[in-house]
Amino acid sequence: MEQQGLFRAWEEEAQSDPQAAIADLSALIKGYDRAYYQENESPISDAEYDLLKRRLQELESEYPQFVLPDSPTQSVGGAGAATFAKVTHSVPMLSMANALNFQELDDFEARVRRVLPLPTPVQYVVELKIDGLALSLIYKERRLVLAATRGNGEVGEDVTANALQIADIPRQLPAEAPDYLEVRGEVYMARSVFQEINSTLPPGAQKANPRNLAAGSLRQKDPQMVKERRLNFFAYYVINPVPGVESQSQALAYLRRLGFSVASSLPPGFKGDPNPLCASMEEARRYCEAWTGPNRQKLDFNIDGLVVKVDSFAQQRQLGVNVTSPNWAMAYKFPPQEVESVVEDIIYQVGRTGAITPVAVLRPVQIEGTTVSRASLHNIQYIRNLGLRVGDRVKVYKAAAIIPQIASVIGAYTWPTRCPSCQQVLQHSADYKDTRCLNPDCPERVERALLHFCSRDAMNIEGLGVKIIHNLVCDLGVRHFSQLYALSLEELSQAANSTILGGEIKAEIERSRQRPLANLLFALGIEEVGLVAAINLAGHFKSLDNLRESVLADPQVLESIPYLGGKETIPAYFANPQVQEELEALRQAGLNFQDRQEGEGSSKLAGLTVVLTGTLDGLSRTQASQLLRSHGAKVTSSVTSKTDYLIVGTKPGHNKLADAQKYKVPLLNQSQLRELLEAPQALESQSAPPQGETSDLFTNSSADKGEVHA
Repeated sequence: MEQQGLFRAWEEEAQSDPQAAIADLSALIKGYDRAYYQENESPISDAEYDLLKRRLQELESEYPQFVLPDSPTQSVGGAGAATFAKVTHSVPMLSMANALNFQELDDFEARVRRVLPLPTPVQYVVELKIDGLALSLIYKERRLVLAATRGNGEVGEDVTANALQIADIPRQLPAEAPDYLEVRGEVYMARSVFQEINSTLPPGAQKANPRNLAAGSLRQKDPQMVKERRLNFFAYYVINPVPGVESQSQALAYLRRLGFSVASSLPPGFKGDPNPLCASMEEARRYCEAWTGPNRQKLDFNIDGLVVKVDSFAQQRQLGVNVTSPNWAMAYKFPPQEVESVVEDIIYQVGRTGAITPVAVLRPVQIEGTTVSRASLHNIQYIRNLGLRVGDRVKVYKAAAIIPQIASVIGAYTWPTRCPSCQQVLQHSADYKDTRCLNPDCPERVERALLHFCSRDAMNIEGLGVKIIHNLVCDLGVRHFSQLYALSLEELSQAANSTILGGEIKAEIERSRQRPLANLLFALGIEEVGLVAAINLAGHFKSLDNLRESVLADPQVLESIPYLGGKETIPAYFANPQVQEELEALRQAGLNFQDRQEGEGSSKLAGLTVVLTGTLDGLSRTQASQLLRSHGAKVTSSVTSKTDYLIVGTKPGHNKLADAQKYKVPLLNQSQLRELLEAPQALESQSAPPQGETSDLFTNSSADKGEVHA
């Protein structure tokens, strides 16, 4: 249910704080990317992942001002593990855009036809979408010299030694092959092999599906282990031009002649070429429909859809590519599996803002390899629309929040009038889409608020997880953030049921007193104030007292701050007498109310307005902004005539560079920024750095520290 809690959290935020929802959903998806690409795990199904990403795209489309520069919608997959040498791909390994239904396939054809209008003939090739691990193979003088994983699309991992152990991958190509050839395809594990090998692994090492086991096997340090895992490979694309190969259908036939295995997408009972060539999307749809049913269960490997590609390479070049996927191909993803279950109960969860979310308790069922026993019901209006009540039979499918689809309706369910946690009367909005418990001392609401306060981007108090916070609230009566700082070692040890852990948590609480003001503002849980908004508030007002006094004196003062104008929740928060009392308690506890603490940083950038663009080595976006502000700079999100410097990392944003040129704003790379911080007089001699130049500022970078990209 941890995943459902996350889904519920960002859905709640999407209504009240779209900026925070976009940030949280981006982080959620990137976490799944790390699990998938680095840890060879699939915490959620492909259908769930696709819908999460689709939801993020919708929010970003609706609120483009909140799009993060490192959004997962702007990248392909994730960074690889650190076990193997890195390989930069000659041509990026893009992912496929997904069609979740046949209408979206028709929409894809319409986009193709806008570039290639009738009467230009367009043919499509239909291929199986193998559920495996993308691999690039490079042959020089017809000998395999390099095998690299996709990685983040631009940089992958060198797994040549392991790829040589896969029987389907030729080590030497026949004489008709050119001196240089790059072939791309998919590494996979047969279902029968997966079942055999997985059953021999200890419980902690077993994988949920063949794809995860195949990915883990390909990254084994011992090539002999890879050989024992009996991986397979299907080739599906040729990167470099080959004389006589002018289309995808010709490329597939050519790969077969060279000795590669190529998956046939011809369904049982159909006749024709192994990879059907279709004159229209309607014809391609016939093959998609044929594979959607039980036919795919006859295969000894997993597929999660089909790929429809424009056949002609010349037409592919006309259509081009976008940031993450080619415009000439579309993956039709199979609809999620639906299973019947029974609603045995409806319970309610209380969020940190008091929002009430109903959850259906289901008779446990197996869906796509996992057990589903609960499903989010969103809000009262959703239940009313369904006509749902306890005892109903429902169809359940794993899609985002695992929303139940109703098979039959018997009658309506009665919405509760009191909070399930504290029994206080609930408040409903006029449209019944928002229901809240207004009791600030509601135990479950308090627990959610404390969890948020202790989270990584907030006060970063490690060790204070769900169970310990529950014990603090229920056994020790903790109701306010400030009470955490008054807890004794004995009390923390009691809540943690461990003296050692209690001591570690005590130390974490002490360290958190020095967290930057932006993190404290985010931790307070002010409605409509996500992390980016908190950073902007801290940078503008410089102290919590100044922020409070300014917004109470004139709420319009927020109009001058990006994305914060018109937010009535901020003045309302500071006007609350209980909030004022709690803030004073936090001040007495020694928390940092200033944007920059005494003795930290410097004033070398005082009075300067700077903007970040690109990726800075070893620093997350928050860390980079806080570092600059600690030296006195004002960090803003867009380049204007008032900007003093644009700090440029690798892969800078074109719009910001263009604006810098327009307003004649000087550029600084990381080396120049470091010199500036060490010697202020360097300001007079800075010049624009080459785009994409890398530097060694903050060279203690590591994968878990993240990067800033704007």
